[in-house]
Amino acid sequence: MKLAAVYIHEHFLFDRPQTINFGGAHQFEFNLSMENVLRVSIKKNQGFVEGFFGEGISLISALVGANGAGKTNILKVINNGFQENTRAVFIYENADGTFAVDNRSGRGVGDVKHGKGSEFTLEFPLGLVYTNFDTQKLTKLYYSPVFDPVIDTFGTPLRLNSSSPERKIDELFMDNVRKDVVFLHAEVSKTVKEIYPDFPSYDTLYIVPKILHKRDFRKVYIDTNLGNPQKTETLTYTIERDLRVGDYRDPEHLLREYLNIIKSSNITDALKEVWEMPQYQNNSEQTGHLLHDGKDFLKNIEINIISFLIINDTFPITRFRGYYDFEKILKSTSFDEILDHFLAKYIVQFDQRFFDQYQDKIRLDKGDELISIVMSHYTMYAKTLGDLDSDSMLERNIHHNINGLLNIKRLYQMFVELSDYIVIDDDQAIIKIDIEREDIEELLAVLFDIYSKVQEYFSHLPMTIKDIIDIDCNVHLSYGEKSILNLYSTFYDFTRTNSHYREAENFLLILDEADLGYHPLWKRKFIHALSSTMPAIFSGLTPMVFDPNTKTKKKSAKGYPNLQIVIATHDPLTLSDFPNSNVVYLSKNEINYTHVLQSSFNYMKSFGANITDLLAHSFFVEDGLIGDFAKQRIEDTILWLNDEKKKKDNPEPGYAVDENTFRYHESIIKIIDEPVIRIKLAQMLDELKDQKNVQRELIQREMELLNKKLGEL
Repeated sequence: MKLAAVYIHEHFLFDRPQTINFGGAHQFEFNLSMENVLRVSIKKNQGFVEGFFGEGISLISALVGANGAGKTNILKVINNGFQENTRAVFIYENADGTFAVDNRSGRGVGDVKHGKGSEFTLEFPLGLVYTNFDTQKLTKLYYSPVFDPVIDTFGTPLRLNSSSPERKIDELFMDNVRKDVVFLHAEVSKTVKEIYPDFPSYDTLYIVPKILHKRDFRKVYIDTNLGNPQKTETLTYTIERDLRVGDYRDPEHLLREYLNIIKSSNITDALKEVWEMPQYQNNSEQTGHLLHDGKDFLKNIEINIISFLIINDTFPITRFRGYYDFEKILKSTSFDEILDHFLAKYIVQFDQRFFDQYQDKIRLDKGDELISIVMSHYTMYAKTLGDLDSDSMLERNIHHNINGLLNIKRLYQMFVELSDYIVIDDDQAIIKIDIEREDIEELLAVLFDIYSKVQEYFSHLPMTIKDIIDIDCNVHLSYGEKSILNLYSTFYDFTRTNSHYREAENFLLILDEADLGYHPLWKRKFIHALSSTMPAIFSGLTPMVFDPNTKTKKKSAKGYPNLQIVIATHDPLTLSDFPNSNVVYLSKNEINYTHVLQSSFNYMKSFGANITDLLAHSFFVEDGLIGDFAKQRIEDTILWLNDEKKKKDNPEPGYAVDENTFRYHESIIKIIDEPVIRIKLAQMLDELKDQKNVQRELIQREMELLNKKLGEL
């Protein structure tokens, strides 16, 4: 089954109904009568060649036109995406020569479950067999490499970067890395590389401790005027608490606690103190302004995390606020101990009562038990004291910090477990992960999940950079390479989902300018690559059909799905691979409405056509085939030459060509790469001085170039 034609009755792009033929075995025309009967005329497509695009690909079509012609909006109609209400009729060709019709000509007021319903009655030629379109037989997959939140309304089952606009950039990046690695690890990627030898790939992932500047941490609280503990208020609350409790059995302890509050450091001092801890000192002349020198992976990770934990150490003052001795952190002998002290510090500064009661339980290795204690503790206090809002706030904050520090500990533990893969590369400690390892998918899923939770924990910090690590690969990929890798990994990712969409017998791949950023060589290969490799991507799927006898799904007689591809493109190299009947040409008229031009127009060219013709006709490039800047410079030179010729033919006394202006336009002419224009303008320039010097120089240069080429043959 393939989409053969769409009749669009109403759309804001058009001032009248439009018909789109995609180049299948038949071409369709539609005529709506006064009685709301839509008569369908069908004729053979003389340009159709069965099996033209290879096994597994029924049809590939292109949508082209000037910017703003509405290609994406038409793709949205084809996709029948979420909130798509266009009144249209879709004609599908079945493999057995019959047709299926999806009549969406209604206004969406009737049968919601089955779409928009129909307003027009279709009338096909006598004897023609057609059925109603079964949505379960075909899955439409819209793909775009552009980050555009509007894509969310397209309703595609693919995991696009824009499919969840609320996701953070870091999450999108990690999801793309995960998809790319899983695809490159899969056996099918080897098949793709055999077909497409220069397909971009890499074999190693790098995890690198983030290079962080000390000034960025200091600057946070200098700019925001935060970080200096309110010692007077803290001391007042502490004394008032002790007066309420009335426990004076150890007055020396109380006085020392008050003294510690008075002597306590601010955030900036705390940062300095941890940076000067022996295990974290970075006294290098070259890197002393950074948190670490990059040579000890685990220590680098530790100081990054500790620095974030310190600037995270600002809390609203509560009536139960207590004080925690920062020296305990500075005297810790392990990173786990440091995390435990930060947890205790955070809890004390929210609720001294809780800390005093459960002090022996406040350790991250008792995290799950501690969370249960928190929930039961504040439930009990809320019932006893009736202060629901206050206790709920305390519970939420303590719970939040327990979970945050637990995830930090889990992330650190993962790095410890991966420490066998730490290497020194370019004087920097990094973890190298071979993407061919058997557990790569599970490893990355866990790592990225935990790391995203740690980033979420620090997300409120007033810093531009909140990363603990950088993730990279061993190959520097260009934008175009990343784009094509993302295209394949996204479709492969879809084939591994548990969605019912993957059980269809037919797939319509809708690619919205997927070739953006590709090198011209890749654009030239794009259609050949798609037709050769996409069937391999989908080969792992098993098409399912509904069995009316058993009322269950069973395997289709066809062992692999059928693919159809529709692409929107601006690129003439891509277009030259399409038979003319497979190209949908869009143009805007004088009142800014889009029209679908018939591909039978004699001047339209595509398959194997000259690139210049493609640019001039298929892409509606007006006023020449060069850039506007070059065009303007050449036109300026032509105007000057014509003016000077008139002056020379009718000279005034003392007339002479200005030498500086002459040399300027001579320089312009010499850098023109089109030989016909270059030589003609050189001839006009020489005539101003009754010479042939410039022509001779340029012709001599051309002869040397041709002789060089001749010698290379």
